[in-house]
Amino acid sequence: MRWRVLAAVLFVMACSYGLVWGLGYARTRLRGVARTIAEQIETSTQPRFEVARGTRALPAHSDKRLRVENRAGSVQVRPGGPGLAVKYAIIAPGRDEAEARRRAASVRVRADRDPETGDSIWVTAAGGKRLPPGLTVDLIVYAAPDSQLSVKAVSASVEVTGMQGDVAAQSVSGEVNINSSARSVMAHTVSGSISIVGAQGKTEARSTSGSVNLANLHSNDIAAR
Repeated sequence: MRWRVLAAVLFVMACSYGLVWGLGYARTRLRGVARTIAEQIETSTQPRFEVARGTRALPAHSDKRLRVENRAGSVQVRPGGPGLAVKYAIIAPGRDEAEARRRAASVRVRADRDPETGDSIWVTAAGGKRLPPGLTVDLIVYAAPDSQLSVKAVSASVEVTGMQGDVAAQSVSGEVNINSSARSVMAHTVSGSISIVGAQGKTEARSTSGSVNLANLHSNDIAAR
Protein backbone atom coordinates (compact mmCIF):
# COMPACT_ATOMS: atom_id res chain seq x y z
CA MET A 1 0.00 0.00 0.00
CA ARG A 2 2.82 2.37 0.83
CA TRP A 3 4.35 2.06 -2.63
CA ARG A 4 1.02 3.17 -4.17
CA VAL A 5 0.94 6.24 -1.94
CA LEU A 6 4.55 6.99 -2.81
CA ALA A 7 3.83 6.55 -6.51
CA ALA A 8 0.85 8.93 -6.24
CA VAL A 9 2.95 11.53 -4.43
CA LEU A 10 5.70 11.27 -7.04
CA PHE A 11 3.12 11.56 -9.82
CA VAL A 12 1.64 14.73 -8.30
CA MET A 13 5.11 16.20 -7.83
CA ALA A 14 6.03 15.42 -11.43
CA CYS A 15 2.82 17.02 -12.71
CA SER A 16 3.40 20.10 -10.56
CA TYR A 17 6.98 20.41 -11.81
CA GLY A 18 5.81 20.00 -15.40
CA LEU A 19 3.16 22.68 -14.93
CA VAL A 20 5.64 25.12 -13.40
CA TRP A 21 8.19 24.43 -16.12
CA GLY A 22 5.54 24.80 -18.82
CA LEU A 23 4.35 28.13 -17.45
CA GLY A 24 7.91 29.38 -17.25
CA TYR A 25 8.62 28.28 -20.81
CA ALA A 26 5.42 29.91 -22.07
CA ARG A 27 6.28 33.15 -20.24
CA THR A 28 9.75 33.16 -21.80
CA ARG A 29 8.30 32.54 -25.27
CA LEU A 30 5.73 35.32 -24.86
CA ARG A 31 8.43 37.74 -23.75
CA GLY A 32 10.48 36.81 -26.81
CA VAL A 33 7.51 37.35 -29.14
CA ALA A 34 6.68 40.68 -27.50
CA ARG A 35 10.30 41.80 -27.82
CA THR A 36 10.38 40.82 -31.50
CA ILE A 37 7.14 42.69 -32.24
CA ALA A 38 8.44 45.79 -30.44
CA GLU A 39 11.68 45.64 -32.46
CA GLN A 40 9.76 45.25 -35.72
CA ILE A 41 7.58 48.26 -34.93
CA GLU A 42 10.63 50.33 -33.99
CA THR A 43 12.69 49.38 -37.07
CA SER A 44 9.76 49.87 -39.47
CA THR A 45 9.90 53.63 -38.92
CA GLN A 46 13.69 54.00 -39.14
CA PRO A 47 15.69 54.90 -42.26
CA ARG A 48 17.46 52.06 -44.09
CA PHE A 49 21.13 51.92 -45.09
CA GLU A 50 23.06 49.62 -47.39
CA VAL A 51 25.76 48.45 -45.01
CA ALA A 52 27.54 45.74 -47.01
CA ARG A 53 27.97 44.47 -50.55
CA GLY A 54 30.01 41.50 -51.66
CA THR A 55 30.41 38.30 -53.66
CA ARG A 56 30.65 34.60 -52.89
CA ALA A 57 31.87 32.04 -55.45
CA LEU A 58 32.34 28.31 -55.95
CA PRO A 59 34.34 26.70 -58.79
CA ALA A 60 32.70 24.73 -61.59
CA HIS A 61 31.52 21.25 -60.68
CA SER A 62 29.78 18.35 -62.42
CA ASP A 63 27.02 18.21 -59.76
CA LYS A 64 24.30 20.54 -61.02
CA ARG A 65 22.17 20.64 -57.85
CA LEU A 66 21.80 24.12 -56.37
CA ARG A 67 19.72 25.17 -53.35
CA VAL A 68 19.20 28.85 -52.46
CA GLU A 69 17.46 29.84 -49.22
CA ASN A 70 16.91 33.40 -48.06
CA ARG A 71 14.68 34.28 -45.10
CA ALA A 72 15.63 37.95 -45.25
CA GLY A 73 15.29 39.23 -48.81
CA SER A 74 14.81 38.65 -52.52
CA VAL A 75 16.48 36.08 -54.77
CA GLN A 76 17.32 36.48 -58.45
CA VAL A 77 18.85 33.61 -60.43
CA ARG A 78 20.44 34.15 -63.82
CA PRO A 79 22.55 32.02 -66.18
CA GLY A 80 26.27 32.32 -65.61
CA GLY A 81 29.05 29.83 -65.27
CA PRO A 82 31.00 27.77 -65.52
CA GLY A 83 31.26 28.27 -61.73
CA LEU A 84 28.78 29.67 -59.22
CA ALA A 85 28.78 33.34 -58.21
CA VAL A 86 26.55 35.19 -55.73
CA LYS A 87 26.33 38.95 -55.41
CA TYR A 88 24.65 40.25 -52.27
CA ALA A 89 23.60 43.54 -50.71
CA ILE A 90 22.76 43.85 -47.00
CA ILE A 91 20.35 46.64 -46.04
CA ALA A 92 19.58 47.36 -42.39
CA PRO A 93 17.44 49.89 -40.48
CA GLY A 94 18.84 52.23 -37.86
CA ARG A 95 18.68 55.72 -36.45
CA ASP A 96 21.96 56.30 -38.29
CA GLU A 97 24.36 54.28 -40.47
CA ALA A 98 26.52 53.26 -37.51
CA GLU A 99 23.53 51.65 -35.75
CA ALA A 100 22.49 49.92 -38.98
CA ARG A 101 26.00 48.46 -39.32
CA ARG A 102 25.91 47.20 -35.73
CA ARG A 103 22.58 45.49 -36.38
CA ALA A 104 23.94 43.74 -39.46
CA ALA A 105 27.32 42.81 -38.01
CA SER A 106 26.40 39.15 -37.41
CA VAL A 107 24.78 38.53 -40.81
CA ARG A 108 26.56 36.15 -43.18
CA VAL A 109 25.96 35.01 -46.76
CA ARG A 110 27.22 31.45 -47.07
CA ALA A 111 28.09 29.39 -50.15
CA ASP A 112 29.01 25.76 -49.58
CA ARG A 113 29.37 22.48 -51.46
CA ASP A 114 28.33 19.11 -50.09
CA PRO A 115 28.74 15.83 -51.97
CA GLU A 116 25.38 14.63 -50.58
CA THR A 117 23.23 17.69 -51.32
CA GLY A 118 25.12 19.74 -53.93
CA ASP A 119 25.75 23.47 -53.76
CA SER A 120 23.94 25.63 -51.20
CA ILE A 121 23.57 29.38 -50.72
CA TRP A 122 21.89 30.74 -47.62
CA VAL A 123 21.69 33.74 -45.31
CA THR A 124 22.38 33.26 -41.62
CA ALA A 125 23.58 35.03 -38.48
CA ALA A 126 26.81 34.14 -36.71
CA GLY A 127 26.61 32.23 -33.46
CA GLY A 128 23.14 30.86 -34.12
CA LYS A 129 21.53 34.27 -33.56
CA ARG A 130 18.28 35.20 -35.23
CA LEU A 131 18.39 37.63 -38.13
CA PRO A 132 17.73 41.22 -36.98
CA PRO A 133 14.18 42.56 -37.61
CA GLY A 134 13.83 44.81 -40.62
CA LEU A 135 17.05 43.64 -42.23
CA THR A 136 17.09 42.49 -45.86
CA VAL A 137 19.72 40.63 -47.86
CA ASP A 138 19.13 40.69 -51.62
CA LEU A 139 20.86 37.95 -53.62
CA ILE A 140 21.73 37.74 -57.32
CA VAL A 141 22.91 34.24 -58.21
CA TYR A 142 24.77 33.37 -61.42
CA ALA A 143 24.74 29.62 -62.05
CA ALA A 144 25.22 27.10 -64.85
CA PRO A 145 22.11 27.34 -67.09
CA ASP A 146 21.32 23.61 -66.73
CA SER A 147 21.42 23.66 -62.91
CA GLN A 148 18.80 21.71 -60.97
CA LEU A 149 17.54 24.67 -58.99
CA SER A 150 15.62 24.95 -55.70
CA VAL A 151 14.87 28.46 -54.37
CA LYS A 152 13.09 29.38 -51.13
CA ALA A 153 12.28 32.86 -49.83
CA VAL A 154 10.07 33.98 -46.95
CA SER A 155 8.84 37.53 -47.35
CA ALA A 156 10.35 38.60 -50.67
CA SER A 157 10.26 37.93 -54.38
CA VAL A 158 11.89 35.13 -56.37
CA GLU A 159 12.92 35.74 -59.98
CA VAL A 160 14.47 33.11 -62.26
CA THR A 161 15.56 34.11 -65.77
CA GLY A 162 17.13 32.10 -68.57
CA MET A 163 17.66 28.82 -66.69
CA GLN A 164 17.22 25.55 -68.61
CA GLY A 165 17.23 22.84 -65.92
CA ASP A 166 14.57 21.87 -63.39
CA VAL A 167 13.32 24.84 -61.35
CA ALA A 168 11.48 24.69 -58.00
CA ALA A 169 10.67 28.07 -56.41
CA GLN A 170 8.77 28.91 -53.22
CA SER A 171 7.92 32.11 -51.38
CA VAL A 172 5.71 32.49 -48.32
CA SER A 173 4.82 36.11 -49.01
CA GLY A 174 6.17 37.37 -52.31
CA GLU A 175 5.98 37.07 -56.07
CA VAL A 176 7.51 34.20 -58.03
CA ASN A 177 8.49 35.07 -61.60
CA ILE A 178 10.08 32.46 -63.86
CA ASN A 179 10.94 33.41 -67.43
CA SER A 180 13.01 30.64 -68.96
CA SER A 181 12.98 27.52 -71.10
CA ALA A 182 13.26 25.38 -67.97
CA ARG A 183 13.01 21.60 -68.29
CA SER A 184 10.32 21.64 -65.57
CA VAL A 185 8.91 24.26 -63.19
CA MET A 186 7.23 24.03 -59.79
CA ALA A 187 6.22 27.36 -58.24
CA HIS A 188 4.37 27.77 -54.92
CA THR A 189 3.38 30.85 -52.92
CA VAL A 190 1.11 31.43 -49.95
CA SER A 191 0.48 35.14 -50.50
CA GLY A 192 1.77 36.36 -53.83
CA SER A 193 1.38 36.10 -57.58
CA ILE A 194 3.07 33.59 -59.88
CA SER A 195 4.21 34.12 -63.46
CA ILE A 196 5.73 31.32 -65.56
CA VAL A 197 6.75 32.01 -69.15
CA GLY A 198 8.46 29.70 -71.65
CA ALA A 199 8.80 26.47 -69.64
CA GLN A 200 9.49 23.41 -71.80
CA GLY A 201 8.23 20.57 -69.59
CA LYS A 202 6.00 19.76 -66.64
CA THR A 203 4.68 22.94 -65.02
CA GLU A 204 2.96 23.32 -61.66
CA ALA A 205 1.82 26.64 -60.16
CA ARG A 206 0.00 27.01 -56.83
CA SER A 207 -0.87 30.19 -54.95
CA THR A 208 -3.12 30.38 -51.89
CA SER A 209 -3.76 34.11 -52.29
CA GLY A 210 -2.53 35.55 -55.55
CA SER A 211 -2.89 35.47 -59.32
CA VAL A 212 -1.33 32.87 -61.64
CA ASN A 213 -0.12 33.80 -65.13
CA LEU A 214 1.12 31.11 -67.53
CA ALA A 215 2.30 31.86 -71.07
CA ASN A 216 4.20 30.26 -73.97
CA LEU A 217 4.42 26.86 -72.30
CA HIS A 218 5.56 23.87 -74.37
CA SER A 219 4.00 20.95 -72.49
CA ASN A 220 0.67 19.23 -71.99
CA ASP A 221 1.54 18.48 -68.35
CA ILE A 222 0.33 21.71 -66.72
CA ALA A 223 -1.38 22.20 -63.34
CA ALA A 224 -2.40 25.54 -61.83
CA ARG A 225 -4.36 26.31 -58.70
